Amino acid sequence: MTICSKVNAKNQLRKYVFLKLFIEIIVSGNNSFYYCARFCYLNRNKMKLELSFKANTYVDFAIGLVIKGKESQVFQEYFPAVSAVLQELEMRTIVSYAVLDSNLKGDQPEQGALSFFRKVENYNTFLQDPRVKKVLHLRDEGMIFLNDGNMFEATGHMIKVDTDSDYALVLSSDDVTEASPLIEMKINKNSPNKAFGGRTLSIHNWSDKTAKLMNSNSDSVTVLRIRFFPRG
Repeated sequence: MTICSKVNAKNQLRKYVFLKLFIEIIVSGNNSFYYCARFCYLNRNKMKLELSFKANTYVDFAIGLVIKGKESQVFQEYFPAVSAVLQELEMRTIVSYAVLDSNLKGDQPEQGALSFFRKVENYNTFLQDPRVKKVLHLRDEGMIFLNDGNMFEATGHMIKVDTDSDYALVLSSDDVTEASPLIEMKINKNSPNKAFGGRTLSIHNWSDKTAKLMNSNSDSVTVLRIRFFPRG
């Protein structure tokens, strides 16, 4: 199935979803990410984004998939309940994106985000806050899976991307793409999640080289084909 056919298969668009879609740092996604990708394709309103990765801070890479029918539980109940804690810890989304394809095995993510953390330990501080613990079940029971807490070291660089182009997000322990990245970030040794330990996160323009890398089925590299969402 082509990317366009996958996107067009989702025939309902809820604009409020992608305006609220990662107002929090901890990724919670849903099938509406395909609706958002469909919105980007159909409206053709190209938006330039400047993504700033402030030096001496951290970037949380996260991907996830919400259970169909649990969207309101995640977005209308969980999100408002934790927003004050996120603000207090200065945790915020840098950019969110639809995952159009990947070489991951098993359940496939439909959404992801790169999020700002001033300190690595704020990840666990957030989860241990009594206000969060009280409602965390709303997020967890509404998701098929969530992979977050992958803390990469921001480089102090800014990159420009647009919302009507595809990009490759690559996690690898080696330089395997043969393509110049827009940005690279190494994982922090104290990252709460060790799933991508020793790897570097890089963002590339989508190309034949990144497509070849995705199709190589290498266990040592994770490739996601993504499209960034416009900011609300």
